[in-house]
Amino acid sequence: MSKKVNIENWQEKAPTLAQMEKINPFVVPEGYFDTLSDRIHQRIAADTKTSAKSRIIPMWTRYAAAACLACILGINLYLNLQQNAPAKVNWNEIPDQEIVTYLEMNLEDADAALIIDKLGEQGTPGLSTGASEQELETYINQYL
Repeated sequence: MSKKVNIENWQEKAPTLAQMEKINPFVVPEGYFDTLSDRIHQRIAADTKTSAKSRIIPMWTRYAAAACLACILGINLYLNLQQNAPAKVNWNEIPDQEIVTYLEMNLEDADAALIIDKLGEQGTPGLSTGASEQELETYINQYL
């Protein structure tokens, strides 16, 4: 009953469509479905004959390619690290006054204490101020 109500319902909403003649606008050639299965089988057979054989690459060529790639990457990394390596500094060429000036500008209290602790009993080889140890301690305590 619901189906009949739906049919009447759309006919009321679209009377022009309901008045149109009911014909099938699609035409199938005669004998199309009679030979359809044969044509499908022929196409499948033709596709299997013409399909190319898949190439199987031996494992040793894969390993060789991986080894070549690893060598190229390793050489590239080595060369890049050599170019980016910091320049070796000859500390004897830098004047002592320039080092002292740099340390005065950039040295913080915590750094000075650490340097003093590290020097310990070694003293300061090669650096002579002409001051006694007592004078140096007084200076350090006064300014740090």
